[in-house]
Amino acid sequence: MPVKDYYKILRVSPSASAGEIRQSFRKLAKQYHPDKNQGNQLSAIQFTEIREAYEVLIDKKKRQDYHYQQYANKESRFSFTPYSAVELLKQAVNLENKLKLTDPFRIDRDALLFEMTGLLKEHSIQLLASESDPAITQKFTESLLQSCHFLPFSSMQKICLVLLTIHSENSEMDKRIRKFLEQQKILDWWQRNKLLIALLIAVLFCFLIFLSGNKA
Repeated sequence: MPVKDYYKILRVSPSASAGEIRQSFRKLAKQYHPDKNQGNQLSAIQFTEIREAYEVLIDKKKRQDYHYQQYANKESRFSFTPYSAVELLKQAVNLENKLKLTDPFRIDRDALLFEMTGLLKEHSIQLLASESDPAITQKFTESLLQSCHFLPFSSMQKICLVLLTIHSENSEMDKRIRKFLEQQKILDWWQRNKLLIALLIAVLFCFLIFLSGNKA
């Protein structure tokens, strides 16, 4: 069942501040209040939804829980906008944990790349920068790097290039991202060439047997 879009009901953006939510609620509540619309059943329903949306979005914990519901909903998960760095981190960790429980051979890698790209939109990067919490930014990066293991190398590069923009050059996380990329590049090369290498080794082995047979 789709989750109600409380932001649409209150006519505010997903990144709206508590003040903006409160201001919009007061305006809409005044417009649709039953005392001003006696006998109007539609206004009564709208007023109830407005109040329900306000009670959820004005409460920090309820708002976070609502966002997790939205994020888990297939219809909205890719377009939902986090409103804090903490929530952004939790979405990244949620993705990482979900992948750990999924059969690697059944993962839709195009969808995964799309989802990870969604977590790295400009709005998300601005959230991390504005809140300036190194611990959250580091954990967010580490979580996405773990999820990168399920992507082809070309897609890993796209994600890592964005992650590098979050961290200053020569920082510890910058070095870790670059080291991760280098390791995955080697692994990707091995995966693409291991059959050829195995074939060359087999040919060489047969050639050595042939030479030793001729000497005998």
